[in-house]
Amino acid sequence: MAGIVLDVDPDDFVAASAAASSAARAVSAAASDAVRALATSAGMAGSDPSGLAWASTYDGAAAELLAGLDALETAFGHVSAGLAVTGLNYATAEHLSAGGSGHAPGHSVPSLPGPACSAPPPSAAGGSRACGIPGWELVANFVGDLWPDGDTGALRRSASAWHSLADELAAVHGGDVPRILQALDTTRTPELPAIRSTVERVASGASALAESASALATGCRDLADRIEHVHRQAEGVLQELLEQVGATALVGVGLTIVTAGLSDAAAGLAAGGEVAAAVARILGFIADFGAEASRLVGTVAGSAGRIAEAARLSSTVTVRIVTIVGDTVVTGAGGAATNVGVSLVTDPGGDLESAAVDGFVGGAALGAVGTSVGMAAAARAAFKKLSALRAEMQTWSSAAPASYSLFGPLSEEEWFAKYFAGFSDDGFPEWTWPAHDGFVPGTAKPNTLRAGDVIERISPVGRDGSFATTPGASFEALSLPPDRLSPAFVTTRYRVVLPLGKDVLEGPIAPHFEQPGMAKQYFFPKRMQVLVNAGYLKEVP
Repeated sequence: MAGIVLDVDPDDFVAASAAASSAARAVSAAASDAVRALATSAGMAGSDPSGLAWASTYDGAAAELLAGLDALETAFGHVSAGLAVTGLNYATAEHLSAGGSGHAPGHSVPSLPGPACSAPPPSAAGGSRACGIPGWELVANFVGDLWPDGDTGALRRSASAWHSLADELAAVHGGDVPRILQALDTTRTPELPAIRSTVERVASGASALAESASALATGCRDLADRIEHVHRQAEGVLQELLEQVGATALVGVGLTIVTAGLSDAAAGLAAGGEVAAAVARILGFIADFGAEASRLVGTVAGSAGRIAEAARLSSTVTVRIVTIVGDTVVTGAGGAATNVGVSLVTDPGGDLESAAVDGFVGGAALGAVGTSVGMAAAARAAFKKLSALRAEMQTWSSAAPASYSLFGPLSEEEWFAKYFAGFSDDGFPEWTWPAHDGFVPGTAKPNTLRAGDVIERISPVGRDGSFATTPGASFEALSLPPDRLSPAFVTTRYRVVLPLGKDVLEGPIAPHFEQPGMAKQYFFPKRMQVLVNAGYLKEVP
């Protein structure tokens, strides 16, 4: 059997791990800075209807973005641990081959990061209902709760905080992430493609959060601009009204309030229509503001999908610590592991190349086999599981339409190296999924579904899901892995009963798994069952 060519310096993995750890610390610091800066943003959107509508969308997006930062920090921490243990294992393999015992000197088993939990910012809904514009008392009772009373200073401070966060995340994406990959530039190991894929996926999360933070900054700044614009317009109208009423009458002490809430002088003018005209003009300004505020709500809502994509990182990028100690595999706690793999040594006396040929299995593939088992036995069990999956994929794909090509233009080995990420704890295959929630980059937009429309999804029997499509799309247009053709997955249809929120996105499916994609996809960031329970969707035959 030809050997696997390896070119590896364990210290390169240590350097890459340090860069990932630096990224985790930078994200943590950025989250702390944002939480502090946003602490004074309570009630900044105002208590008027437009301000409350904006705040409702903003509050959810802001809280989810900070949760996404926590997920990003945890993901970088897991990448750091995975790289460190990979370097440890290669160093230990050489150490054992040289006749040593135990772990290689100078290396230690890393700790997995605990979950981060940033406090969400205070609600932007609120406002003082106050207005300091001279003459406001003449129209206040007629304008009432419609007056935009947001705190523009707090909105601009929040915009600055979100811009700073976007800059800090961009620095992580442009600095720490390249250092992770550059440390491994000269490395040649079987698991390196999966490592790069994982790092790039986490980097995509950092980019998504940076873009979303920038969108929230723009939303805060634009709302402040619109509020100030209405205030300037109203100030001009009220100045004209004051001139009509007469400054002397307004500053005198002899004004009494009549039943309508106006001063005697203003009441006299009301009969002539001056106050009514001023109120009408101000209400017109507010109506224009409401239309603009609705557009701003859509801008903020549009960032929800990308935030949700990053928020899932902590559950999809987790590492199982698997270390070589003599001929025993010790498996630590972990979820669905990424394939930041390990090299298993079946013969501690052999050289590293032979060990990789005879016993290489990625950390994820080995993870579901068990703990404290012989190295060779674990490798054989994992090999059998992988062989069974390959055979089943051929069977499943044989039932697909003739136009479906299982591996596309790639060989079977190339396809698995690119897309296979090991097995989950319950034995199901794990895959490397595309970024941008599976959409063609830049195409996701709020859904246009109407009551009566029918959508469908492919999912494991009895499980919830976040993705759906239009009925009749070909399997290859869905860009799904081949296990979705197995009997363990079923197609479920839903009828739209009520209009869905703007956080449910639609757009074309990106090519992936060597399939062309481009069917229409719907992404539900909070999953679909919650909408079924709330009466927005109904399962149909």
